[in-house]
Amino acid sequence: MNQTIENFLKENNFKSLNTLQKQVVGKVDKDGQWLVMAPTGSGKTLGYLIPLFSRIKKEEGEENSSKAIILAPTRELAKQVFNVAKTLSYHIKLRVRNLDKYKNFSDLKKFDSCDILVTVPGVLNKLMALKGFHEYNISSYVLDEFDQLVQGDFLESFKKLVNLNPNNIIYTSATGTASDVALLESLVESKINKIFVGKDQISQKVDTFNVFLSFTEKDEALKKLLDSHLKGKGIVFLNSKTRAQLLFERLNDPSRFILIHGDLTAEARRKAQKEFSTTKKILISTDIMARGIDVAALSWVVNYDIPKNSEYYIHRCGRTGRNGIHGQVYNFVSGKDQLLVQKINDLIRRQSALKLKSIPFKKQAPLNKKKTKANASDSSKNPKAAYNRKKKVKRTPRYKRKK
Repeated sequence: MNQTIENFLKENNFKSLNTLQKQVVGKVDKDGQWLVMAPTGSGKTLGYLIPLFSRIKKEEGEENSSKAIILAPTRELAKQVFNVAKTLSYHIKLRVRNLDKYKNFSDLKKFDSCDILVTVPGVLNKLMALKGFHEYNISSYVLDEFDQLVQGDFLESFKKLVNLNPNNIIYTSATGTASDVALLESLVESKINKIFVGKDQISQKVDTFNVFLSFTEKDEALKKLLDSHLKGKGIVFLNSKTRAQLLFERLNDPSRFILIHGDLTAEARRKAQKEFSTTKKILISTDIMARGIDVAALSWVVNYDIPKNSEYYIHRCGRTGRNGIHGQVYNFVSGKDQLLVQKINDLIRRQSALKLKSIPFKKQAPLNKKKTKANASDSSKNPKAAYNRKKKVKRTPRYKRKK
């Protein structure tokens, strides 16, 4: 295998493997979960392909020999990965296929005809739903640019993928943040081995402040924070389009606030994002802005509503504290949020990349507390209680009254 790789490098004008590739090749061929984070152009693709080919080649020819799937977020990246894999396959003699479109096939013949499949989330979702898919010995998965994959419609499929317990999963990223790594750690039970090369990409400093209040006190609390503590660019997150729209209308100050949610047209959302990035205005938003959109110099985030999906808490908090800025997160916690807080705290404990504090939960006393035998007044022990009780006045029946 070493000679084969040397032949490949020589034919493609590589003098040798670079520093990143040597680290990756020497480690990720072992069983386990591996995270490789390095800048674009650092050679990550070849770094994970060499050990991946080596694993599959060792089991070639065996009954139910293993396969591998490489997942890319876009067709363009899938094509790029496929081209490198195809060139390597000429030397290592493995079958590689690029399947970036699902053409209504009802069987797995195309998967049968390859050792390594390069594909995109939509196709993999449909493949996983086909009868017979889980009978294959898929020992390795690669999620290239994982931070763009572990989200949206593919999130549930990713959880199913992890539950298949493949021997080897490799995650790569050039742009991942601490919140992306934190979410990844929260989704998998096994330890993730990390290889970081170049600039430290997951350095984020975030302070958490919890504001305990009733549901009806949120508007007033937000106004006080805006007047006293919140400086610089920030986002106020709410759980629904309707609530975001109503808050924007109640604040009634378009010169200070911008609104964005999914019911706005694509053009209106684009205009709102541009205005937010080029001005000092505050954004009122749903989770449409919680991930995938990088906002430079974001100083703070207010969770006006605690998110119903705990993963989005990580995404929201991860918007701030980047590029050396010390971020701040303010959580408005009401009595209705107990179950949501428990789920968020569980998720925080399962990750270590983003330094977040758990949200303490203070139980609020019921407003109309019913009397019980223990706290009811006892006239025998407390004579004043009996004395102070209103005495019932006997009324004379109407027919006995003097006319």
